[in-house]
Amino acid sequence: MVKWKNVFGNLIEKYLGDIDFSPSWNIQTETEYMERNETEEVHTMEKTIFEKIGSEFERQGDYLIPCLALPPEKEQPIGLFGRQHLDYLKQHRKVTYTNLLTSGKLNAYLADIGRQAQERFYRLIEGMKQAQGITERLKEENTLEWTGKMNNVRACAREIVNEEIIYA
Repeated sequence: MVKWKNVFGNLIEKYLGDIDFSPSWNIQTETEYMERNETEEVHTMEKTIFEKIGSEFERQGDYLIPCLALPPEKEQPIGLFGRQHLDYLKQHRKVTYTNLLTSGKLNAYLADIGRQAQERFYRLIEGMKQAQGITERLKEENTLEWTGKMNNVRACAREIVNEEIIYA
């Protein structure tokens, strides 16, 4: 019969070596351990990079939350096309939206997109009106026909602007 105690004793001595497994360790209660660690933590806590650059933390419960604020951004009207592009960014280009938002450039970007889209929209309408022969004279003579043609031109121009600028 093999003496298991000797086999395990040899393995323990071989791999664990000089570790003392005697019950003479300094065993503390959980409260003693927490009190000692809290006092040590306060004295040894090093400043984070966030604190070194002058930012502050706000305590919420047991957590320290960094006080983050977006950089100030100049208010600019973004218009219909800007709002459409904003919805597109939120739904399909989330990383771009987040980057623009956190850098403080979202409103300026949307205002620029809106301005470009509006200019392109009016240029398309003028070009299509000339190509289809829609004039002020037609408006005076046959208002209903003029309205139908203008609605068609506007719908076509809106589709082109959406395809080229808003959803690109």
